Amino acid sequence: MKFQFFSVYDRRHLASILHAVNYLSWASDPKKKKLWHTARKFAPLISLAGAALFVLVLMTTQNFSALLISILIFAIGMRINQRPSPTGRAVKQLWRSFQHRGSEMKFCFDEEGIDFYYGGSSEHYTYDQLVYVLEEPHNFFLCFNPRSVGCVLVKREITCGTVDDFRKFIVEKTGKPVEYFK
Repeated sequence: MKFQFFSVYDRRHLASILHAVNYLSWASDPKKKKLWHTARKFAPLISLAGAALFVLVLMTTQNFSALLISILIFAIGMRINQRPSPTGRAVKQLWRSFQHRGSEMKFCFDEEGIDFYYGGSSEHYTYDQLVYVLEEPHNFFLCFNPRSVGCVLVKREITCGTVDDFRKFIVEKTGKPVEYFK
């Protein structure tokens, strides 16, 4: 066994999966994918511009419509930068589906493929079944379907191997790049 991740899935893991699924819905179209990255990159600046405009309008003209526009710009910037809420309805539904199978997950990667152990059962997948491997600052996501995420691998929960070596290994085995997003 080359790499191993051991996780106890909770609502944060599931919120991260929904965030990755949201990204995948944008990533299918190259124009939308570029818009996703641009929007996420400039969201703090949009929020800051909205706040600055609010203060400027408040101090100078005190125009009610200009105040509303500045609040709207600020809210748009904040909304773009948000991740899915761990208390959202979708996370609760996903959480219910995991509770009956058990939430302890063990992922083992070796030369032949990937073994998932959960709730007393296991599944084996080969590397050619992976469609995407996504990465964000704290997680990897394995996607076996172009529009959904199979699992989340939390980087700090790697028990065998290192994160950098895992990234190189998965690129070598799948022949696909690890796609980074925020």
